[in-house]
Amino acid sequence: MDPSKSLNRPSPIGIPPFADCEDVETMIAGFERDGFRGPLNIYRAMQPYFDQAKAFAGAKIHQPAFFAFGTADGMIKMRALKEGDLAQSVPNLKGFLPIEGVGHWPQLEASDVVNEALVAFLEKRKAEA
Repeated sequence: MDPSKSLNRPSPIGIPPFADCEDVETMIAGFERDGFRGPLNIYRAMQPYFDQAKAFAGAKIHQPAFFAFGTADGMIKMRALKEGDLAQSVPNLKGFLPIEGVGHWPQLEASDVVNEALVAFLEKRKAEA
């Protein structure tokens, strides 16, 4: 494993600028009340998810598809994902948008960029129909 590729990136100080302060306060109150078990359950369910996903091994996405991602997303960094990597499983890929400096939640961190790209993608598909 390449040590320069990790899931870690610096944590923001305070509430990240893309986060809604009211939502953050609601989440904090929930964690204080109930603990952090809920968010951790995804890791407990990881193996059953992978076991069930085996049924889709080798499957292709034939619908027109658009892939937007943050270049600072640790999952992307670990895979060193390139557009050509998707060609086999997504043969009808119509858009590939790396968003510089954005992490795992581009729809929150760069919502204007993502929304603009998705609307353009959908408008083009509608015009082709």
